[in-house]
Amino acid sequence: MATSEDIFDKPDRLIHIWENERNTRNLAVKLMWENMKYFGGLVGSLLTAYTALLGYFYTTADANTTPLNLMILFPIPAAIIFLTFYARDDLKQRKRRFLLVVTHLLKLEELLGLHRDISDKLIHFKEDKYLFVEYQKNLSKCNTTEAFIDLEMRENKGAFSWMQNIYSLMRVLAGVLIIFNIALLIV
Repeated sequence: MATSEDIFDKPDRLIHIWENERNTRNLAVKLMWENMKYFGGLVGSLLTAYTALLGYFYTTADANTTPLNLMILFPIPAAIIFLTFYARDDLKQRKRRFLLVVTHLLKLEELLGLHRDISDKLIHFKEDKYLFVEYQKNLSKCNTTEAFIDLEMRENKGAFSWMQNIYSLMRVLAGVLIIFNIALLIV
């Protein structure tokens, strides 16, 4: 049986939902960093294994087994390239989920009246018209959740871009290792 209660007329319940969404947002940010730690550790381990095996092959192997040993090393940089594509896609999906939670927060803040112009109430921050100004510029450009998420994915770079660039750097490094292996095989 449906109740006639309107949750939008109960600010205390909206504040409770807003607090839960903030916790969800914080968890989403934590999971993005966990993505970096997990895949960074995995790629670092593969690079360590590659370096250790290369050193081992050159210090203990004779000239007849070196080309075969070098062929054994090829899957490691290939695995790094595969992992960085997967990790970058995972990070992008986590960022989209984070922004979805941000849109929930923005809607709740609007319902709570937190997006009104408050510059007349401020003494020291007269230039700030809004209590929460971080997303206000892009919020005014969007009519839907998806439009906001797409705009933020394009325009809001910050730490997310740096994290994605690290995966690109790892991919380039793995490509260099493949070229290095080919050069060693030719020589």
